[in-house]
Amino acid sequence: MRCDNCGNEYKNSLKCPLCGHRQGKISSCSVCGTTIHYGQSHCSKCGSPTKYVKREDISKKYHSEFSTQDYSKHSDKTHVYKQQEMYDYKSSNADIKSRLEEARQRISNMGIPIKPKVPSGDRFKSGIIVIFALIVGIMTISGQLFSRTSDEVEQNYEYVMVQDMEIGGNNSWLTNAGNYRHLGNTYLDGDELYIKTNEGINRVDRNFLSFEHIGDSLTAAYLYIEDDCVYYDDYDGYNVYNISDDTYTTLFEKETVLPLGNHRFLYNKTGEIGLYLYADNQSTTLMEFNVSNFTYDYQTALVYYERNYKIYAMDLSGAEVGQYELDNSGDWYVDEGIIYYTDYEGIKSYNTRTHSITTILNAENIYEFVLTDKGIVYSDFENELYFYDFDSNSITYIFEAVDAFNVAGDKIIFSSSYNDADYLENWYVSDYYGEIGELLINE
Repeated sequence: MRCDNCGNEYKNSLKCPLCGHRQGKISSCSVCGTTIHYGQSHCSKCGSPTKYVKREDISKKYHSEFSTQDYSKHSDKTHVYKQQEMYDYKSSNADIKSRLEEARQRISNMGIPIKPKVPSGDRFKSGIIVIFALIVGIMTISGQLFSRTSDEVEQNYEYVMVQDMEIGGNNSWLTNAGNYRHLGNTYLDGDELYIKTNEGINRVDRNFLSFEHIGDSLTAAYLYIEDDCVYYDDYDGYNVYNISDDTYTTLFEKETVLPLGNHRFLYNKTGEIGLYLYADNQSTTLMEFNVSNFTYDYQTALVYYERNYKIYAMDLSGAEVGQYELDNSGDWYVDEGIIYYTDYEGIKSYNTRTHSITTILNAENIYEFVLTDKGIVYSDFENELYFYDFDSNSITYIFEAVDAFNVAGDKIIFSSSYNDADYLENWYVSDYYGEIGELLINE
């Protein structure tokens, strides 16, 4: 990707390693695959509208029952599209005062009493009283914010020793698909957790008692472990490290990769059109048009991909078996023919067999999510991390300034730069209800 500030090209980071500029939310054009940034209404390459395009009528008028004059401030002539909201302030202070005085006179003629001016000293006293009342009110409300109900967010995290937070359970294929969608910075393999940091790949036990550095790749991502093979990404491509004979091999060049099991991978290439399957130590082309968003249903062995605002399904031979038109706006995954996706109202599911839609979570501003057996781990556009519990229908606030997150069993593994740390520098472990421990990997 290219830095918005200095133009430096780099990979797999929300923060430019050269100038330190923090990038916005990034997605891809569903038509040509060109990188688009949060808020960009049209693709800079092909001009296609993006999911951020404004679809509502933006014209606004100031209207009063005492005046029929049109004081339009937000028309197609005064609005600068694709940049920022700007207003045409042509009215002078004298014009504004004249209109206010005219309105005051009309009210007076109608017999409606006008509230007399309050002396400045009294206004000051009244302001102090109002501010004091607001402070008391805020303190009262804040004391009630953390009670858990089905419709409220609980913010109740506490720090504990990370050694007291043993990982329980394992990941489903659907949870792993969510991790891969978010760069796959961690992978839970039996009794061991693999974590990508700025120092390379680290292997940790479920009790977080022992740490072992096993790689020197500073950009390692898309971690996947099978047999004695550690698959990971770096600048040269997608690689495999064989633990048994201590050898490194580059398999293929890629932009995004998705492990399928049995040493097979789906991937696309930077700057090239097509979707590829790597199996039996060779690559084959599944399709010859651009695909940026794709996932895999491990239960039905079908590939799902997004193109021209539709989601298509095909088998591993490249034959199309279905297409679905959904109003999805971000993350989406498939499990047993159920498409889980986000729109502007929250997270929903679409059954490809019955064509029915179910709302799972009503919440705006969702950016990324990972499905687990217990609930949904998700972040918003302010980089705040939450957990939605299926059983209690409650939402727990986890942490702030979260750069990346994955799920490992019943724990959330995430990095945060809330204390101005570098990207993927500080890693934390959290349960689903706000108990947090810090991973001191580099000490």
